[in-house]
Amino acid sequence: FVQVCFADDAPATDHVKLARLLEEGNGSLVIPAGTYEFGGTLEIDLTSHLVTSMQAGGPVTILMKAPGHAKRVTGTLNSSADPQGISDDTWLERMPLIDGIGILGAHEEADGIELVQTMQAVVSRVHIRKVRNAITLSQRNRNVIISNVHVYHNSGIGLLLNEVNLHQINVANSHISYNREGGIVVRGGNVRNLHVTGCDIEANMPNDTTPTESGNVFIDCRESGSVAEVAITGNTIQHYAHYAPEKQAPGGANIRIVGREDFQPNMITITGNVMSDTHTHLHLKKVVDTTVLGNTFFTTEPTDILVEECERIALANNVLNPRESSGTGQVVIRNSSNCTLLGLICHNLQASDAAITLQNCQASRVSQCIVSGSPNGVKLDTCSNCSVTDCTVTGLTKGGNAVIGDVTGNEVDDVTAVPAAQ
Repeated sequence: FVQVCFADDAPATDHVKLARLLEEGNGSLVIPAGTYEFGGTLEIDLTSHLVTSMQAGGPVTILMKAPGHAKRVTGTLNSSADPQGISDDTWLERMPLIDGIGILGAHEEADGIELVQTMQAVVSRVHIRKVRNAITLSQRNRNVIISNVHVYHNSGIGLLLNEVNLHQINVANSHISYNREGGIVVRGGNVRNLHVTGCDIEANMPNDTTPTESGNVFIDCRESGSVAEVAITGNTIQHYAHYAPEKQAPGGANIRIVGREDFQPNMITITGNVMSDTHTHLHLKKVVDTTVLGNTFFTTEPTDILVEECERIALANNVLNPRESSGTGQVVIRNSSNCTLLGLICHNLQASDAAITLQNCQASRVSQCIVSGSPNGVKLDTCSNCSVTDCTVTGLTKGGNAVIGDVTGNEVDDVTAVPAAQ
């Protein structure tokens, strides 16, 4: 490894010096503690350096004073992760490492780190703040690990998968917060095997009343792309709409996944997350074959779960309670078919005239749910071949019913209704 130390006589050229020393170190570089001023991108060309490791030897801050990425790692990967298809040259580039480094933006168009055509890249223990987009994956990558990072208070997106062909990425044990245009955003591309786990993902939307369509996790296939095989598990995901109503970011979501007519994101698991304080906690639109299991939702403003134009969505054993909020909270399934709502516990959901609404749905079931403290339990609106069975509805307001709407052509059976105590 090469140890480096720079004087302050030539500000904003440290990216050039680091590039030279990375070359001299044959791809290995330990950066001593200190602040380094970049006036351009540190290009890490894996065809020159092969296996590359860039680590901090102490507290290191890179001050990015120019447009573009502070660091770009570029390899030659042009295949899948199938070992038989990977070239010998690409194996020589395996697992480029960026570790322990801080990046601080000092230009409105400064970005953090970009990975291009890499195999087994690892970005760990980095701190990125006040840039535009913190970490970007472009073109093609395979088997990426993003772990133990602090991606915080950036004007754009925290982790951007930008029209990338990417299979196998783990995002773990990280804080991704206060990024104005989204936390983890998948924009088109061909993405498989995305696993987000053990993260705190918070307030990744406008810090004011600006309407937004993004969210803490946003998979966006509206215009193009193919995204499937996604696991979002064991995270805390939130904004602070309830506690600061003037900063609601109307339209924002904790998790938003949107497809299109000719491709619906699919094979998705959303499990064991705690979600709170956004306009909508979970929004699925034109999505199929998805499991939403064992999550906890609270202080929504106003919708907990919104499922639109979807098929084969399983919502099971989730707990929903507005907690400090009042007059808010609801589950809405709209224009969807072959969905199940099983074992939901819904308390004090009061954003509409029923805790759970099925609107223009077909062949869907609500079963073994417990609803308490809502005006009505379940509403069927222009549905067919749907069923509401084996549910308990308690704490109904005066005149409330367990099931409302048009039950013709649907099944309602074994639903217990208990009015609120007078």
